[in-house]
This record gives sequence, C-alpha cells and structure tokens, in this order.
Amino acid sequence: MSRGSLILLLGEVGSGHYEFAYTSAAMIAEKKKKSRDTLLPSEVYYISITRTSKDILNEIGASFRGFDPVDIRILDLSETYFRSSRIPLSWIADTGSHNLSMLKGISRDQEVLSEIVTRLDEHGPDNLIIIDSLTALIRVYSNTDDRWSEFIRFLQGLQRVSKRWGGIIYMILTANVFERAKEEEIADVADGAFFFRWEEWGTGVNRRSMIITKLKGDLPRLEDGGIVKFEVNISSYEGLTLVPIRQILGRG
Repeated sequence: MSRGSLILLLGEVGSGHYEFAYTSAAMIAEKKKKSRDTLLPSEVYYISITRTSKDILNEIGASFRGFDPVDIRILDLSETYFRSSRIPLSWIADTGSHNLSMLKGISRDQEVLSEIVTRLDEHGPDNLIIIDSLTALIRVYSNTDDRWSEFIRFLQGLQRVSKRWGGIIYMILTANVFERAKEEEIADVADGAFFFRWEEWGTGVNRRSMIITKLKGDLPRLEDGGIVKFEVNISSYEGLTLVPIRQILGRG
C-alpha cells in the first residue's frame, strides 16, 4: 500500500485483524533498527482508547518470541475515554493516584476526539499509526445522527490529512458489533479496507481468511494477479502471515 493511506482493519472476533496490526508494528520497528530505508514509516505509534500500555505491549511481545516492543510507542487515552463513565477511578488510573483533571465534566465524546486529534497532529506525519479501536469510539458516537455525522466528518478529515502526513494509519474495527451500514460508511471513507473473517474449509474446519475489499490505486493490479484473498496463519514466532488463496488452490 502507498504512503499516506488510511486503512480499515475490519474483522470478526479472533480472525486476525488485531494480529495484522501487531505484526505490521513489530516488523516495521525491527526493520528500522537494521535499515535506513526511507520508504518505511519513521516510527510506530499505537493509540489505545480503552486498553493499558502494559496490556498491549504484553500481547505484542507474546506474538513474537524474542521481540522487544520497546520501539512501539503506546499513547494510552483510556483515562479520557472512561472519565465520564460510572467506572471507578481506581480501575482506570495506572498509578492509583487520581488527579483533578479526571473529574472534569467535559463530555466524553468531545474530549476523546479532541485528544485523538492532538496526538495525531503530533505523531501522524511520516509514521505508522494504529488506532485501537473504532469499536470503542463508535459506542460514543452512534447514539444520535448528529454525533454519527460528526464522527464520519472526523474520519473524512483524517483521510485528507493523511495524504499530507505521508504515513500509514490503521483503524481497527470489530465486525458485526454495529449494523452493516455503519461498517460500509467507514470503509467508504478509508483508502483501503481489509476484511478478516472465519470460514469453513472442507470437512468442518474453520480457518481465518483476509480479503482486500478496497485499496485505492492498487486493487485492479491485485485482482489481475489473483491476490486479493488470503489464508491467515498466526504463530507465536512470526505473528500473522498471509498465504494467497490462489497458491493454496494450486493456481499460482
């Protein structure tokens, strides 16, 4: 995919959309240690809406034995996200100390997007950005038409500015949590959409697959080569790997 792309990673639970993001982050971080390739994003930033930094780094580390995720920078926005909820403050704060800013009465929807925009402005240019997750953000913005329209305008603005930044932005969304129309509207805004799902192959065996449903500028070439659908394999040594279905069927 080209630099300056906004990519939707849409996936059924456990189908590999998170692992795709983890693997991309780990591979870029490792390659940057060994190479000065200017085609690679400069740094990797992981914006977490609900999960702690430790949780994410532990999961990435478990996906790649021997890999030290120290070069993946986690931006934890969970305190902002949960601030106006009924969740106890002791559950949210990492340190157990509750500063007064957590008690402000600013509405969560306004504050979360404002902080995301601030972090993106700081770290978006020339970097790989992973937003985890749109699923959490949609819960805040899907209850009225006005809020949903504001959320879509945010994504449209992000798609535009990503071209100027020249990095890559992954947006993680779990499928089938919200209605299909919302998934399609988000995919329509994005430059690319990768759909991860479970499929039954042969005699009742479930396997993961990934389909590139959209990739501006590249999809015709990929379709000509028969490489838009992949089998997804996940291991604790290599993370996620993709095998074109055409090869599995003996056509490539």
